Amino acid sequence: MASKDDPLNPKFTLENDPIFVSGYLRAEFVEDIHSVMHEQGMDSCRLAEKLGMTLFRADNILGETEVLTIDLAAEIACKLGMRVSLRMLPRNERMIIKKDSHG
Repeated sequence: MASKDDPLNPKFTLENDPIFVSGYLRAEFVEDIHSVMHEQGMDSCRLAEKLGMTLFRADNILGETEVLTIDLAAEIACKLGMRVSLRMLPRNERMIIKKDSHG
């Protein structure tokens, strides 16, 4: 019998896939960076300057190719004047990932 974490199992859901969940969280964080950039009227050059990193590295973060550690997320949030939260919730309290109704 296939395990519940096996994509071939009919009961498998993306919510149980750690790779999908981590990618989803990374995408949400990058979306938050873009929101801050928009609110503060900054481009990626100004972002890199504010974060104290090269434009190449800032672009990798925005392009989701940089490994986003908890330390890096905290550093980015602090330098942008934001806070970041990482919580582990019981499954029945977890946000359900749904297809965007606009798409």
